[in-house]
Amino acid sequence: MSNEKVDELGDCEISKMTETKVATTPEVAATIMRSLHGPQAVDQALRAAVSMCWMMLPEDRRSADVVECEMRRLLDRVIANLREDAKAFGA
Repeated sequence: MSNEKVDELGDCEISKMTETKVATTPEVAATIMRSLHGPQAVDQALRAAVSMCWMMLPEDRRSADVVECEMRRLLDRVIANLREDAKAFGA
């Protein structure tokens, strides 16, 4: 099924496709994921990560500055790994 066809589908049809586990291409799967999660998915995931970081810090280190430092450290490591993987696997 083409991306154009998936874009024409309503939420009900996409829900039925996911429930029946229709074999699909990565492009169609990405379109379905975008429709299910919406534009807020990344924002929500990041907010959850910030909240988790806050909770995992010892109480005496809990501050916005420490959370920012730790989150940037983790994100830098994730981006470096992403670039390394892209080189290794070609992307």
